Parts: sequence; C-alpha cells; structure tokens
Amino acid sequence: MPVNGPADVLRSDASPEPPSKYVNTFGAFLELYNSPADLIKAYEDHRQRRNLERRSLILSSGIICPDKILRGLVLENQPPEFDPRNCISLWCRPPSHVMQFIAQVQSKLRQAEPEIWCMPQNCLHMTALEIVHSKPDSYVNSVVAQLQPHLDHLLAPLPAPLLVKPILSYDQNALAISFVPEEHSSSQSDWYTYQHYRRDLCDIVQRKAGITVDSRYHFPSAHVTIARFVKPLSGPVEKWIDALDAINEWIASSETTKNIRWVVGEERGSECRCGLIWYGGGRAEGIGMTVQEATHRERKGRKERHVWRVR
Repeated sequence: MPVNGPADVLRSDASPEPPSKYVNTFGAFLELYNSPADLIKAYEDHRQRRNLERRSLILSSGIICPDKILRGLVLENQPPEFDPRNCISLWCRPPSHVMQFIAQVQSKLRQAEPEIWCMPQNCLHMTALEIVHSKPDSYVNSVVAQLQPHLDHLLAPLPAPLLVKPILSYDQNALAISFVPEEHSSSQSDWYTYQHYRRDLCDIVQRKAGITVDSRYHFPSAHVTIARFVKPLSGPVEKWIDALDAINEWIASSETTKNIRWVVGEERGSECRCGLIWYGGGRAEGIGMTVQEATHRERKGRKERHVWRVR
C-alpha cells in the first residue's frame, strides 16, 4: 500500500491534534489568494518586484555582501564547525534537466564574475519547509527524534506539485533560480500547487508532530539558491547587473529554458535534511520515494486489489 502523502494524512484520524496554538502562514496565504490565477500572479509579482527592488538597491549603493562564513569555509580552510548554524529542513531535489539548466546559468555567472561561489550540482536543493534554523546540534537531534515517526508522510511524493517559468532572482547576498506554481486544474475544488504542498507539510509538522515551525521565510517563493558571494565584485556593479539582465533575457528567449517544467519529486525523492545544511551539506534523516516509484507502487497495489476482488 502506498504511504499517504501530505494532503491525505491530514484527512486521516491518525492522531489527535495539539491545541490550536500553531499558525500556518502558507495556508493563510492560500486563503488570501484563493484561486489558481491569483496565486500564480502573487508568486510572479513577488519575484519580479523583488528583482526590481534589489536591482535598484545594488545600483544605488554599489554594495555586494560577501558571505563571511562561506568565505571562511572555502577560502580560508576553516573547519566545518566554523558554521555554527544547525538546521532541519525538508528539501526538494531538482531533476537532471533542471540541474543542466542551472549549470548553464552558473557558467554564465562565472563568465561575468569569476570569483563567485557556485553551489555544487550535488548540493542543489529547494527548501520546501524550514523547520529549525541556527540551533545547536543537540537541539536539532531532539527535534529530529520527535519528527522521525512522521517522515514517511512528509516525504511521500504524491500528489506532486508542478513548477514552471524559471528566472534568475538575486540580491546583494546570493542568486537563485525561482519558479512559479503551475495551475493543475481550472476547478476551484481540486487544484493543488506547490503552495498547497508547503501548507500540508507545515500542518503535519505542527499538528501531527507537535513541532512549532521556526522558518525565516514565509513569502511566496519556490527557489533554488545557485550562487553566493565570497569576495567583492571584481568590476563595477553596472556591469554585473547588465550580465544578470542578459541571463534573464536568454532564459525568456530560449524555447528550451522558458518551457522548463519541474515535477517535484521527479527522479529524486524529497529529503529531510539536518545539521550544517546552509550550503547544501548536512545529513539526510530520510529520503522519500520518487514520483515514478510511488506511481508504480500505487498502480501495482490497485492491480493486486483488483485480482483479489475477482478471486
């Protein structure tokens, strides 16, 4: 039998809910933007507005902010514990075609700024839910123990949300590829997006596991961080911004890149990632099935149940 996914487990009577002290900001956002068109527009407006604001800020200030901890790790040979920020997050791993696209973007970034640090391909991830951040390792271990009984549901890949329309998003600290949710259905009753997926993950963690989600980010975003600064820019900020504009123009004009579609859980299952994960490291406390594996198991289960009924 397939494991119930995030949307299904909340409809089960698996366990009583703790007192209603938890706030699910992802669900509140869906109540505010309660149609497919409104939700997609909110995601699109957020990333476009943010890029314009950061573009203006970088050009007016001339400031880029190198990451001091990352600089210590990659340029000064500091030990891993130089980064004290232990975290727990639920990650979605990009499939191969998205990774190949990101590698192209990273190559273009290096051409514009050779000293930029690019996230290694095997570390690329999208944080679906940040549960704990910047805590001692002992605290993280205690929360992981509380989370363990619920990992099968949290990491189940179905229903699988769909992400589309990548662009390069950026600020003074880092660069990311951001996506918007795809509208699965025009029906108000059965549409399911990445925002619904995040809402359901948050509900399982809070209502079922009894853990208060301590996340830094609640805005509508689906992004994979692909690069960070470890040194100041080698040239003028105007040249840097021109390079970023050119990359987004390339993404928008290429049939291959602008039509990228990412089924979350495709090829690689979701992960519960713990420890020093800020730059793609840490340890996996659990890895879910891929969409393909879960679909195959579900079909096999239906076939076996049909044979049993015939007998």
